[in-house]
Parts: sequence; structure tokens; C-alpha cells
Amino acid sequence: MLTIHYSCYFDNGVFTGNSTENNATFNVAYLGPMGLLGYLERMLGLTGNYPDATDRATRYAAALRKHLPEDPGAFYAKAFETDEMGVAKDLIRWRDDLVLLGWKTLAAEGQPARLKTLAGVEKQFADRWFHYGIADRWQDVLHALPTGEGLPGCNLLVYDDPSLVHPFFKKLFARPGKCITFVDPNENITMDHNNLGLVKSLLLGKKPGGNRFRSIGDDNSFSILHLKDNHFAADLLANQVKQGFNPVVINGENKILDHYLEANGLPASGSMLTNSNPLIIQLFKLAAVGLISPLNVYNLLSLLQSPYSPIPKKLSASLARQLIEKPGIGNPQWQESIDLYFMERLTGNEQEEQRWNKKREEVEHLLTFNFGPDVGISRIKKTYSLLKAWADKHALPGIYDHSDGERDQFACLSRMAGALLKKIHDSVDAISVAEFLRLTESIYEPATFQNELIQANSVQHTGSPGELLGNPPVVWWLDCYNTVIRADIHAFLYAGEVDFLTRNGIEIYLPASQVKMAYEKAKRGILAARNQCVLVVVEKHNGEEVSLHPVMSEINAFFQNITGISTTFGDVEKLTHIPPQELFSREITLPQPKTRWEISNPGKLSKRETESASSIEKLIQHPFEWVIRYQARLNSGNSFTLPELFTLKGSIAHATTEAILTLLKNGPGFKLNDTLIADHLNRKIREEGLVFMLPEMRFEYEELVRKYTLAIKSLVSIIVKNELTVVDCEYYARKNIPRIGEVAGKMDLVMENKSGRQVIFDLKWTRNNKKYQSRLAEGKSVQLAVYYRLLGTGPMTAYFMFDSGKLYTGHNLSGAGVVPVDVPADLTEQEVLAKTCNSLAFRWEELSRGDIEIGDNAGVADLPYYNATGENLLIPLEMDQSKKIKYADAYSGLELFKGNIH
Repeated sequence: MLTIHYSCYFDNGVFTGNSTENNATFNVAYLGPMGLLGYLERMLGLTGNYPDATDRATRYAAALRKHLPEDPGAFYAKAFETDEMGVAKDLIRWRDDLVLLGWKTLAAEGQPARLKTLAGVEKQFADRWFHYGIADRWQDVLHALPTGEGLPGCNLLVYDDPSLVHPFFKKLFARPGKCITFVDPNENITMDHNNLGLVKSLLLGKKPGGNRFRSIGDDNSFSILHLKDNHFAADLLANQVKQGFNPVVINGENKILDHYLEANGLPASGSMLTNSNPLIIQLFKLAAVGLISPLNVYNLLSLLQSPYSPIPKKLSASLARQLIEKPGIGNPQWQESIDLYFMERLTGNEQEEQRWNKKREEVEHLLTFNFGPDVGISRIKKTYSLLKAWADKHALPGIYDHSDGERDQFACLSRMAGALLKKIHDSVDAISVAEFLRLTESIYEPATFQNELIQANSVQHTGSPGELLGNPPVVWWLDCYNTVIRADIHAFLYAGEVDFLTRNGIEIYLPASQVKMAYEKAKRGILAARNQCVLVVVEKHNGEEVSLHPVMSEINAFFQNITGISTTFGDVEKLTHIPPQELFSREITLPQPKTRWEISNPGKLSKRETESASSIEKLIQHPFEWVIRYQARLNSGNSFTLPELFTLKGSIAHATTEAILTLLKNGPGFKLNDTLIADHLNRKIREEGLVFMLPEMRFEYEELVRKYTLAIKSLVSIIVKNELTVVDCEYYARKNIPRIGEVAGKMDLVMENKSGRQVIFDLKWTRNNKKYQSRLAEGKSVQLAVYYRLLGTGPMTAYFMFDSGKLYTGHNLSGAGVVPVDVPADLTEQEVLAKTCNSLAFRWEELSRGDIEIGDNAGVADLPYYNATGENLLIPLEMDQSKKIKYADAYSGLELFKGNIH
């Protein structure tokens, strides 16, 4: 005879007094509702292939749709027009709640309007195959159980208050008769004369022997531990466990505690990813990136960077790098990456070639993008058929090295893809992108997956106070906060509907019973502890303020000196008799700003074979950034994210200008107009800056179009006004410059005037136009000086600003957009080049000593370079002239290395 220990809280686990592991044997089982349902179905011969929740919701949506012609004024009709699946998910929960009560036995006629409508929908739903849910299965069990003959092959011990259980379970437990015993889980608790005993007396409804606690120094049996946040609490507990502390831990979402246990070299205590959207599940939406317009470049990057994807990893990595460099599609490099990947895999084996050709077809389908308002049904079907087939393969055991949790996620992904395919099975032609997004959103939902298995010899953990069947010596309630008890079951029913059901013999699960049941189970977190109970309360959970636990509210309301048992991190030793280890400290020493770095191995720094104009300027103005980038070869930016919008504006403006000026160079009939500008700009945005096409970037897009249109018109008018001929954009030159060495670079725009003199425009999209005006006036225009020397023809030079459409130059150029700059005779390009050589020599002398200047936002009087500028004829520093403070490099990204935290 099997003895079943049952509670509505036991499905996720139970603590019996020795371990949180299931202590079942061949004749003992610990079951919750789902476990008991499975057992009774097996014993009664009730088996079947039941649908999952998503499949049932899809079928219920079809039933709702089929019912509407009969009842066009149905209460759900308006909402159903905009969100079929969302309405179906809500209403099938209503339906299942009602079915569990026994509502299906009532005749449709005479019911209140909404219940009558649901009864009509039920005809379309239940008369069709494969509709069963948990409620239907329980009703079958109830009808199959013989009255008064006992449960088949078992005795049932129920640890829930019979007056508080769901009405269905009252009927179920009444049917078998004497084989069911109701047990009070609190009948064996200890009631010592200490602080814990006082609280237990209160929670059991008995009169405590006083309403004041003894101080925690004299009695640590019950305490409230206030900590900074949930991460700090988990780290502290893991620290104590490592030193031998062994409580039973109550903690719902346990993954953070598991993280800190593993970080301390301890076995994991078991955790689930609850209501989680892991990367595998997110593929349900990410796979649709090619179907949705406008193309979301961030989602595309997420798909390419995902560790799980139908696109091969090596190809994904190559395309992700391509996307980060040029955040768009349709450029030649994008297609070249795909071609190269598949060409490398053709070995001449015909069978292998067929397999790779099929894979290429799949990849190119996923990476073909929609730029219209509608999406074809056939494209959707092919995309999600590919996704489902791929997920099914990965869900099978033994093929891939996936964990059980990962295989569960792949199976869930397959179910969602299957639900979408069923939903659109009878659709034809196309649907709008907006409708498709609503459809995927209604099918997509979070799920629960296993995160970490319980490992041997781990700290004992239980997810809910209601799972405490035994009485452990010490309980740490690690998440005694953020618990709101609600009466959610049947909450949708109106008062008239409740009256109708009650009059017809259907008992409703009263809100008061639901709340009292949940609260009685919550109190087990304190009542179950034999010797000590610690309630851990934090200020913030994952950065959010927490709410007071209902148990805490009752304790606060009764006891006058609750502060006497409230403690903090400093008193942890009083609770556990174990001091936290030294490494556990709440104080963190923050880095202090540096004006320079010293290195002990300056010989490791060596001159590069080839410099560029920009790297020369970087070494002079910001030597620390130059060393990190060109000597340490570290990228100061984030190589896994897209460039910032400001940088993209410059890249797009350069690329568009090159395309337009190529037309000017090659076409005598060239005419610049808004349509031509918009066509070229939008093409380059698609190829290199798709982020600007997103709806939320509408303002930035319009600003880019407006400013660039003004700028390119101004640039072309200057070219025409000065009778310049375009030689080339991105003009490459290379030369050995005395005292500098080999220098190579691409000049943005090189032209010739009618007398044959060359002209260089350096094109900038900058936040500060005046900065480049002052560079010319103050002799800091290093880039132009280097370009001047690279050409070697004595060219005219200028800075052109996309942001304003202005050209800053010290040469004789005219036009509405030209801003003449008075450049002193001793600060022309040749003189600036000479100072550049001096500055490089000074910087290399510093570097040879291992002295690397930072100086960001520091007083320039403390910088040797600034003090030597006049005497040594150096390029002046970029600085705030009024405050005499050196400017930081706006594009650095190395603030932490400099001791700055923002």
C-alpha cells in the first residue's frame, strides 16, 4: 500500500526534515496536485496525449472565431479583433476555472450573458479532438473514482486545511472515504520560551507570554536581518555556508544564491529560471527579424551573436563583425562574407555539396529582409518551419551536447513555432507587419526552466514556506519580502455570475479562503523552525525597492520592540557564531583620477612602421589613448555593440558624399536636388546605418536628412563657386616624412582648381565646429599639415563641417558657406608640420622614460608638455583656455583606466 503525502504546495518539492530531496520510496510518495493527478490517472486507466498550453490557446482562438457569426455581439468580440491569441489565453483560463468547478454540467440556456457565450464557444471547442486541459482531466478522475471505496492502492495524508481547499478538492477528498487523513503540519512544532516561541504563539492565534522580545545578544532564536540587496544577502549566506553554517534556506528564485555558492566553490542548491526568456526562447522573435519592416538592426545583431542559431556560428560571427563595422545590409562586404563561408565548404563531395547548398538556401532565406508594410504568409511559413525543424533536432537527446534544461527550451521553442504555423495555416497571401507582430507577441510567453540541479552536499534549499513538511533546526528565509497574497481564482466572475453558479449548486472558491490558505502556508517559514529562524529583508531586490511581507506586517503590528531583534550585517556573528571572512566587505576603494601613468618596461614601446594623420594627432594630444590602441592593441570601445548614433552620422555622410561627388566628377550634366540626395542618403543608411530607419529614431533620421541636405548643397556650391574639379574621394597617399617616418592615409576629398593647384577638404561631423576653426588659427591642425606634406604639391587645405555646412580655411576660397580663418604666417601647414615633428620627438622622449601623460580635465600647469610648448615649439594642447584645463578625448572609453568612474 502506497502512502501519499499531499499538499497543494508539494509539486515543486518538499522538505521532510532530513533533506530537500524527494524522500520517496517504493511505498511512500510526496505529491502536489499534478503529481496526484498523474498517479490517479494511471491507477484508473485514464491516459491520453494531451496538448500543451500554447496549442490549446490556438485551438481555443479558433473556437472563439467560429462562434462569432452566431453571436456577433459577444463580450470578447471587440478585443478579439486586435489580439486573438491574447484574448484566447485569458478566456481559456476562465473556461478551465469554470470546468474545474463543474460548470460544464449546466445547460447553456438561462446562464448570464458571458457564461452563455462561453458555453456557446465550448461547443466549438470541446466537440473537437485534442482540447483537454488539467481541469478536464481532474473531472474525469472525479467521475471515475468509486464512492466510499478508497483511493486505488494508497492512503492519502493531506496537509492542507480541509475548510480552505478548492471546492473541487473538497469533492475529490470526500469521494474515497476513510483512506484520506487530514494532518495539521503544525501539530509537531516546538514552542520554547524564547523569542521564536513568542512569534509562533502569535502566528498560531495563541496569546504570547508577553509582547516584548529579549535582545538579540541574549536570544538569537528569532531575528530580522536587514541587508543592502539580494546579491549581498546571497553572497553573505554563501560565505557563511563555506565556513560550516548549515541552515535550511527558503528562497523562491534561487539562481542568484546558486551563483554565489558556485563562486565560493560550493555545490549548487538547485534553481529554476522562472518566468524567464532565455536566449533559446528569444529566437522565436529573433528568427522573424527578416520578416519585419523596418529592419531592427539591434535584433539582427542579437540573432547573429546568439550562441544558438540556425545560422552557422562561424558565419554568424563574421556577419556580426561586419554589422558592427557597418550597421546595415546590402553592402558588398555583407554578401561577400556569405559567399566566402559557403565556398570554403565545397570539397567536391556531391552529397556534402547538396547538404551545404540546402543550408545556404536556409541561411539566405533567414537573411533576406522585408522593407515593405506587409509580409507574405509563405515567407512566414518557411521561416518558422525552418526554426521548428532546427529546434526539434536540438531537443532530441544524444545528438547535441545540451543540458536537460536546454533541451526543454528547444522543445518550448518548437511548440511556439508550431503554434504560429497552425495559426496561419489557412491564411493566404500576406498580412501586415503590425498584425504579424501582434500575432508573435500573443504566442510568445515566458516559461520556467531548470537552471541548476541540486548537487550533492549542497546547502538545503526549499522554494516556498509551504514546502516545509519537517521541522529543521535552523531556517534562513532569504526572501522574506515582495510577497503579495491575492485571491486570483475566479476573480473574473461578476457578482451576478457568482450568484447564478451558487444557486445551481456550484460552490465558488471564496476569496477569503484563497487568501487564508496562502497565508497559513506562508507562516510555515517561521513555525517549522525548531531552534532559530532568521528573516532576511533587503532594501532592494535587483535594483528595485521591496515591499513588506504579510508575516512581517503581523509581527510589526503586535510586538512593541521589533527593533530589538532587527539586526544588520555587523551582527551576523551573533546569529551564526561565524564571523564573515575578511574578503567580505561593504567598503570599496574607488580609483582616483590620474594625470599620468608610469610603466616599468618602456623598452616595449616602439615606433610603428607606418603612422596615419589621425594616429599622429592622437599621440600628440592624447598619448595614453595612443599607447592603449596602437601599442597594447586594445579596442577602447565595445566590440559587441553598434557604434553610437553620432559616429554613424559621420560614416553615412562620408559614404553618401563619396557617391554624390562621384556623379559630379563623372557627369557633366550633374544636377543636385532633394530627390537625388534622399535616394543616395537612404541607400547608405540601409547599407551602413539601419538604426536610423527605426520608428523610435524618427527624430534623429529627420535631423540627419535635414543637416546633410543643407551640408551637401553647401559643399557642392563651394566646389562650383571655386571652379574645383573632383580628383577623388578617399584619396590614398603614402610617403616617408623626415623626422616622422612612413605615413599613409586616405584624404576625404582631393580636388584641383582651374590653375591645377590641388585642394584638400577634410570632412567632419562634429559636436563643435568652432574647435576646427581654432585649430587653424592656433596652429593645431596636424591632420591638414600631414596631408599637405603627403601630397607634396603645396595644396590648399580646409575643414568642411557636415553639421553646419561650413568650410573653415586659411586659403583663398569663396562661397556662401566659406568661413575665412586668419592663419598667422608662422602657423601655415609647413610651420605646423615642423611643430608636429617637435611634438612627436617630445612625446617619444617621455615614452622612452615610461612616462605616459593622461591629463584629462587636469590643470595644464602640471603637465610637462604644456610647460615646454613655447620654448620647444610644440603643437598646443586642446584645452579650455579660460580654465586652463586639458580636454579629455571625447571618444576614449578608457575612463576606468584613468581612475574616473561616472
